[in-house]
Amino acid sequence: MKVPIVTTESGLQYKDIKVGQGPSPPVGFQVAANYVAMVPSGQIFDSSLEKGQLYIFRVGSGQVIKGLDEGLLSMKVGGKRRLYIPGP
Repeated sequence: MKVPIVTTESGLQYKDIKVGQGPSPPVGFQVAANYVAMVPSGQIFDSSLEKGQLYIFRVGSGQVIKGLDEGLLSMKVGGKRRLYIPGP
């Protein structure tokens, strides 16, 4: 089954690789996530996996770029999602 790409009003696009369980995190909730950031050509420019540690921050509080906040606010624990974040 092909997983659809969802487009939000802000232009963020995402595709769930694995849907988690339970509630989504409320704004200000501390989350821990792995990420791999790359440009459209596929070149990686940052990765928590390469650093060997989870990235911990308060979701929805402006500590990260808007697209990451928006993409994580609707996820659930244990989920895996690919985000396509538009440029500024």
